Amino acid sequence: MKSKDPHKALLDYRNTPLDIDLSPAQLFLNRRLKTSLPTSLPLLMPQNINNREILKKLEIRQRKTKTNYDKHCGPELKQLKQGDSVVMYTDEKWKAGKIMQKHHTPRSYVVQTSDGRRYRRNRRHIRPTAYSENTVENEHYKNNHNTTVRKTSVCNTSQTLDHSETVASEENESIEPFKSSVTRSGRTVKLPTKLNDYVK
Repeated sequence: MKSKDPHKALLDYRNTPLDIDLSPAQLFLNRRLKTSLPTSLPLLMPQNINNREILKKLEIRQRKTKTNYDKHCGPELKQLKQGDSVVMYTDEKWKAGKIMQKHHTPRSYVVQTSDGRRYRRNRRHIRPTAYSENTVENEHYKNNHNTTVRKTSVCNTSQTLDHSETVASEENESIEPFKSSVTRSGRTVKLPTKLNDYVK
């Protein structure tokens, strides 16, 4: 039956069994809810539910979810130690820092940057490095400086090319246009109008 009532949709959702063979209503109220569908009376009576069995089923579901996720997440990353020099991804760039401690959450570390600020980052956002914080910052400055130099040289080259094209166009303009000629038989040869932009 079609209905635009959102409460009926919620009622059907709460009465729909999960993958642990129990519905949200059964987990919360220990019984099924009465809906617009015909249901026998014994199915609406309260039931005794074993909480331990429910927990076991939930743990099995979590393990299955973890197994399916681990198939595509790649190899496990190496654990880091306190004091390791690392680079941390933050604000869409890599920033130098040092591992202060391992966080109590899974695969998380507390990283302190050169400015004294501390961040909590997941292991996949941290990369170990053999350089110190100052060295990494200097290398970052050098890379930015080299990029600026390359951009400047490209701009100078483009300006030189533009100047060369201007000189070439001026030389082409100075060339006299094609003049008509006369053949032996006395016929006059003229340049077609569609070729006026070309030089012989």
